[in-house]
Amino acid sequence: MLGRLIGALFRRSGADALRDAFDERATARLKTALALAGEGRHADAERIYRELLDRYPGHADLLHLAGNAALAQTRYAEAVQLLTSARESRPAAPELNLHLGQAYAALGNSDHAQRCYERALAANPDFVPAHFNLGRLHQHAGRYEEAAQSYRRALELAPENSDIHIVYAEVLRELGDYEAALSAARRALELAPESPDAHVQCGHALRELGRGLEAIPEYRHAVALRPDVAHAHLHLGNALFLDAHDFAAAAAEYRRMLELEPASSEARFNLALMRIASGDYANGWPDYELRRLDPRWKRRPFEYPQWQGGELAGRRLLVYSEQGIGDEIMFASCVPDLIERGASCI
Repeated sequence: MLGRLIGALFRRSGADALRDAFDERATARLKTALALAGEGRHADAERIYRELLDRYPGHADLLHLAGNAALAQTRYAEAVQLLTSARESRPAAPELNLHLGQAYAALGNSDHAQRCYERALAANPDFVPAHFNLGRLHQHAGRYEEAAQSYRRALELAPENSDIHIVYAEVLRELGDYEAALSAARRALELAPESPDAHVQCGHALRELGRGLEAIPEYRHAVALRPDVAHAHLHLGNALFLDAHDFAAAAAEYRRMLELEPASSEARFNLALMRIASGDYANGWPDYELRRLDPRWKRRPFEYPQWQGGELAGRRLLVYSEQGIGDEIMFASCVPDLIERGASCI
């Protein structure tokens, strides 16, 4: 994207063309800044952009480049300010609207981001990055049908882009079309055989189709390609635990994830589930409480303090359902034990 932007800056004809707007020294300084940005040295590049803005105040291309540098350094509010200023003289520029949308999205302002992406597409309906980013915006908001539409249009324009196939597979899984998700993931693998994400998406789709044992090699490929990616170990551990029932191998993967992400409550919780399933209750039950940290966990609006396992004689204890019917039946077997300890159960 940066390369295309740089090329556009020097190709554009007219009074705003950089070669016409800048003197020889300024052009040389700009080329240095662009080279620095290409190396990922955004702070050094930004210093030159701002130096040139002192000489050429309000120059849209310089404001755009400075805004991109701020965006790359996660100074999103500042990026919005700079890119908005740049857009004042180029309101329809597709790449400028794309980058402004990315800055808004990073700030959590999805409405403004969506308008920017749509503005970019109004100027250039074939602008693949805008379709892709609009799809991601819809996907993160749970609007999966809209996301799928954006990805399909992006794939019509860029059918060889493996990244689009990968996110399209994610959305198809959310829509319950697991066969299509598997096809999209496998197409991504054809285009990028060394992509860990493509292998992971193949594994996810296979598990949704009830083919968990086939998913394990996909997750193993992902781990082999990127052993430092914590969630690849989590996915492999889940398949080994739930599909292959290989508790020892699953535990090794969960522990590896915890080495990479010590604060991962998901890995600790899954390890707890595996321990409980294997009868290791003493080590399993404490971390089972981590389920409460899952954002999908439905919290009950009770103000009563949680029982911590203390004395129950003469006390009233509220027992409520939390998960599926199977779990309710299993844990209901504990109610007589509570009554025997003196609790009045509700």
